[in-house]
Amino acid sequence: MSGPGLESSTHVEAGSSFDVKPPPLVALFLIKFDLKVGYTIAWKRAINDKVPLEGVVEYKSLPSGLHNVQEDLVYFFHEQCAGVSAFAKGSASEAERNAHFVAVGGMLPLKDSRLGRAWLHAGNLTNLAKSLVDDTTNTSSLEEYWEEHKVSEATADEYTSPQLSPFSLAQRKNRTLSTATLGSDDKQTLSAYHPALSLVDYINTFGPLIFPLHRAALLRKRILLVTSAPVRQACEFVYDLSVTTSTPISLASSLILPSESLVRLRPLFSVGIHDIPYLEKLSQPQVPLHSHGNGNGNTSAQDGVYEDQEEPRVQGWIACTTDDIIATKSKLFDIVVEMPSSHNGRKRPIIKTSDGQKQIQATQRDLRRWHMLKRALGSATYPLKGRPTDRIHDNDEEEPLLSQSASTLVQDNDGEDDQDVVEPTTWSALAYSSFYWWASAGQKDGLLMEEENQDKAIFSELVELAEHIIDARRYQDSDDEEDSAPERNISSPSSHDTVAERQDARIEMALIAYFHRITKRFFEVCSDILDDGADDNEGSIIDGVPNISREEMRLMGLDGWSKADMDFVRTFFELWYEREVNVDRLGIDCCGLRVY
Repeated sequence: MSGPGLESSTHVEAGSSFDVKPPPLVALFLIKFDLKVGYTIAWKRAINDKVPLEGVVEYKSLPSGLHNVQEDLVYFFHEQCAGVSAFAKGSASEAERNAHFVAVGGMLPLKDSRLGRAWLHAGNLTNLAKSLVDDTTNTSSLEEYWEEHKVSEATADEYTSPQLSPFSLAQRKNRTLSTATLGSDDKQTLSAYHPALSLVDYINTFGPLIFPLHRAALLRKRILLVTSAPVRQACEFVYDLSVTTSTPISLASSLILPSESLVRLRPLFSVGIHDIPYLEKLSQPQVPLHSHGNGNGNTSAQDGVYEDQEEPRVQGWIACTTDDIIATKSKLFDIVVEMPSSHNGRKRPIIKTSDGQKQIQATQRDLRRWHMLKRALGSATYPLKGRPTDRIHDNDEEEPLLSQSASTLVQDNDGEDDQDVVEPTTWSALAYSSFYWWASAGQKDGLLMEEENQDKAIFSELVELAEHIIDARRYQDSDDEEDSAPERNISSPSSHDTVAERQDARIEMALIAYFHRITKRFFEVCSDILDDGADDNEGSIIDGVPNISREEMRLMGLDGWSKADMDFVRTFFELWYEREVNVDRLGIDCCGLRVY
């Protein structure tokens, strides 16, 4: 099996499956906590003085609250570099205020990727941090690691090069997860620390909210995840959202972009109060490099904008933070996501607009699609149920939703725990469904059946993959299972010692392809609407503006009864096609009144 559900659009920085050596570093550093001065760089090496370290890595590597956990992994971004830092806490006396911890991190050229494949250093940096936490003076292991992994002098200035446009890269080279295979082995795999391996946790955490969050990302909003330590999972969720909402490569030849900054949501990973000036800069209208070239090379690499820009826009991004103060600066972001934690006891995140006035909820169709996704995956993901220590479960009986039996049917009351994050059924939708039930003598709504079939078609191969995994597992006895199918504890750094260790990632690849199909469906339906509107064969143009019908909303995978989805369609056309559209507002005529 070659990986059901994969398309050419499933692009993730997987690297070659034979690439067991981590990418070269431009810097390596050790940070320790000093009782008098706080965090300080105890040891550092950089390929040249252009690599920013002092006043940067001390804060980016150690987000607020990290001292409350034993170990963690932090991803960050600075200028043209990606960074990864492993945190370890050691035992300390009261005289030391119980504060004895270090962080070992590295910086890599960002180049054309989201994270420079920094995860390939994660396991080694974690081991280094644990070995140095009790003795920061013995730095010989750091010297050896630097000499082995530093970038060559011939390519030392690569990190200062402007980042390649993902869209241009897509036209030149199709970097897909489908290349991440082991020779002739049918299994698609990823390295043990690859952020995409958190996708099942990402889906379990957000539940039906994955769909409105997906749409917000497609509108390239500035999205801030507010979390608490540890931050590794939140950093991985940043990666997941950026990957699942990138523009499918299969559209590269047909989609004309107003700006190439729209190709993907820019991941900033962990940010703190020292990043506020940078976030303020990103909040200023600008056109990133590679967006609208003037043909004369008249660009500013330092500012990342063209000097002769005509239609500046605010660039979207996704980041996470443990600093609540950032969440109070509403001008820095568009959407804030308050993540569940052991302190607030919530099961689902809360998604709000920046002004805090509006809570973003899933639609009724999102909830139905979520139920179908759970059934599609079924019990194929059960080895994941023991994964990270920072997962939120109130008791041992609460298992991940995707770990439920594939034979479990979703009843009408399934998802009661999600009602707080789902829009209530509108009066008009309730009246319509009640009338249809009465008029059809209790038969299922034909439109709902079409909707269900449409959604099934998007992940039909995902179902096949899940069934294949379940069938393969059924023939394993318990001894074989212990040897060949260990629990994928990817959030426990101590469980991975070598870069060469890899994980079966077929489910994750299929999930990325699933979301890319949803994205592709949006663009295909929108393009068809504009093409049909150009001919105006059916009177779909009103005063020169295309009109979006309920059927077209359904084809997009949206809820025709939801005002939020109608607003999304209008904004989507404005952003991606620079066109204004009208959207039919569904309602029911009752006793001479129009009920919405």
